[in-house]
Amino acid sequence: MNRYRGIMRGAGLGLSLLVTMPVLAGSGGTRSESGTRKPQVVAIVELPSDAEAQRERLSGEVQRGFKARKVPVELVTPGALTGTTLWPQPSQCTNSECQAELCQKSELRQLLSVRVVRDGDDWQLVGQLYDAQMADFAAEVESSCVGCEAGKLGTRLSALTTELLHKAQQRKTGMLEVTSLPPGATVRLNGMRLGQTPIIVTTFAGEHRVEIQKPGFAPYQNEVVVDPGRGAALDALLQVEPGAQPGNEGQPRRARLGPLNRR
Repeated sequence: MNRYRGIMRGAGLGLSLLVTMPVLAGSGGTRSESGTRKPQVVAIVELPSDAEAQRERLSGEVQRGFKARKVPVELVTPGALTGTTLWPQPSQCTNSECQAELCQKSELRQLLSVRVVRDGDDWQLVGQLYDAQMADFAAEVESSCVGCEAGKLGTRLSALTTELLHKAQQRKTGMLEVTSLPPGATVRLNGMRLGQTPIIVTTFAGEHRVEIQKPGFAPYQNEVVVDPGRGAALDALLQVEPGAQPGNEGQPRRARLGPLNRR
């Protein structure tokens, strides 16, 4: 695939984006129409069957890392139904598309998934922190605990959560502008639906997958690299599907923030 890389829009924008994006803090969530408070951060912990009896204590260790940073988090059990969302085992939902769908259904800002796997007397721990606002994983951490007893495993889980939050807070961001000809096409970034072209979003620095769809046109997919503190742009020329008769919708419109320089 071709890759498009934009350059910094201006000195003011570039400097503002060099500030790291912190993890959500302070607010306990948003309120639904009924007035109940919805959490903005949810944690799912997957444990082997012989550790299920320790779920409450071990899950509490995961929660401890969030409390230390005053970030409210709700723990959910895999297989439980909350509202319209059935929470899967973390091992069944490891890609951005699956986690984006969970976040969109439950209106989450972030989703923490922790998998604990036992191998004899040793334990493997894998954690992912997905940030829906950035449409990408904020951090991923793997750890092992050789010959761990229950108490030591809990300490490792707490440390894993703390490391995930620390790595997420260190992530740099940039801006991404997506336009299309014709405009008004649906944009997905790493599987997360963002809106319609033209659109400008803030996301983590790095490589991202952009998918663009519009009825009557062939699906478009490309990769774009966002540099820290800089602006990247992607212009998509959509191809008419055989037999379709889309109208003449003119030239691609620029997003309101203004044009980006391109290479």
